[in-house]
Amino acid sequence: PAFAHHAGGEAALADGDRTRAASELRIAIASAERARDDRMRATAAIAFVDVAVDLRAFEEASQMADLAAGMVARIGGSPEHAAMIGNVT
Repeated sequence: PAFAHHAGGEAALADGDRTRAASELRIAIASAERARDDRMRATAAIAFVDVAVDLRAFEEASQMADLAAGMVARIGGSPEHAAMIGNVT
């Protein structure tokens, strides 16, 4: 489910529907949390930060960016995720 919602968020973003993208990414984050899929959770959280900034939800973006940085550290600081974090912070 987490992967499907992440893909749904990316598709919504490609269609220009940032509100739907944010919703799908929130669900992806929660699904990944339940599945203990730290890598997907970090990926969806980073994508959510981009969307939240686009929606001008700066406080929410800042909070999620902090959480995403912690998630990336938890999975061992993957270079791919670290680069993604660098693009949104």
